[in-house]
Amino acid sequence: MAKLLAEEFTLKKSHQKVVIRSFAPGDQEVIQQFAKRIARETTHTLKYETMPDMTSDQLAFQCEGFLKHPVNLTMGVFFNDQLFGSLRFFQRIENHPWVKHIATFGMAVAKDYWTEGLGSKMLELMIEHAKKEGVLRIEAEVRAVNENGVRLYQRHGFKIEGLREKAAFIDGNYVDEYYIAKILS
Repeated sequence: MAKLLAEEFTLKKSHQKVVIRSFAPGDQEVIQQFAKRIARETTHTLKYETMPDMTSDQLAFQCEGFLKHPVNLTMGVFFNDQLFGSLRFFQRIENHPWVKHIATFGMAVAKDYWTEGLGSKMLELMIEHAKKEGVLRIEAEVRAVNENGVRLYQRHGFKIEGLREKAAFIDGNYVDEYYIAKILS
């Protein structure tokens, strides 16, 4: 089971100290609140404002069931029992002999913290974990309009491999997404 032990991190601009760690069963309510916050703040994720709350089973799976596979990893950025960032890393098809070297991720950071270094720190921890687990390729999809996110991923060695035209329909407009990937050496 992949578990990220609590690690203190100092934010770049505000110098506030936060803790980055794996999700735990007691985090279910804070995860729910974070999902609602992200839905209000941005359209760069799959969260939307009228999205139904996760069931207790879904939350339990995110906190503990998801981690039963050794490659899978979740992490959250916490300050005073508030969640400000999260990352979920997983194999799309567990233990398939042809694609077990590939994993994917999704990440969200609260808007007030976009320039504080949280995304970089979570990516660094994810990449370190991926290398330990023998993952060779990390993939994700990112909205083309998320210019800050695209630049962040490129700074960490991710390359744009393709374009998904009209991949989302948000507020009456079609939005493209990039396929991004990083090959680990």
